[in-house]
This record gives sequence, structure tokens and C-alpha cells, in this order.
Amino acid sequence: KTAAIASLGVAAASASFIEKETKLNQAFATYIAKYNKSYGTLEEFELRRDLFAAKEQGIQHHNAQNGSFTLEHNHMSDWTDAERKVLLGNRVAMKAAHTKAQVREMKSGPL
Repeated sequence: KTAAIASLGVAAASASFIEKETKLNQAFATYIAKYNKSYGTLEEFELRRDLFAAKEQGIQHHNAQNGSFTLEHNHMSDWTDAERKVLLGNRVAMKAAHTKAQVREMKSGPL
């Protein structure tokens, strides 16, 4: 009797896992189509899917809080932290260069 109950619990957990995976796969397929994504290898596809899944989990958690704003996916939802840092690093470098130019202009006066 206990084994039968345990079996039912495993079956229910498996069904729930499969349902979540199916929804995630459908969401990822929609994301790929929306942002015209393509991946060169199965390994890259799986990596990008895992990154998307982590973002999805964070988005769902945030949106469940019923805060003043909601989150959704964007074209960077399958990016690694390193890829995002390059983008942000470029912005920081551009801002720093812009700020240095302003300081030079203030020191030397208008051109």
C-alpha cells in the first residue's frame, strides 16, 4: 500500500515536471521566433535554454509579488553574465569618455 502511494506521488511529480518543461520549451520556442535567434550547436541551444529558464524563473518570482511593475523577456534573456557585462562595460567606458571630455571642456572653457 505504501509503495502504491509512493508510486502515485512519483507519477504526479513526474507529470508536473513534464508540464513545466513543456511550458518552458514552448516559451523558449516563442522567444527564439520573436527575436530571430539561432544557435550553432545542440550544446549552445541547451546553454541558451538553461539561461532563458533561469530568467523565466526570476521573472515569474518577481511578477508573483504583485509589485508596481512586471518583468518580461527581452533579447538578452539567453545571454550569459559575461555577455551582458561586455555591453554594460561598453556603456560605462562611453560614459567615462564622455565625462572626461566634459571635464576637459570645463577646464579649458568652451571651444
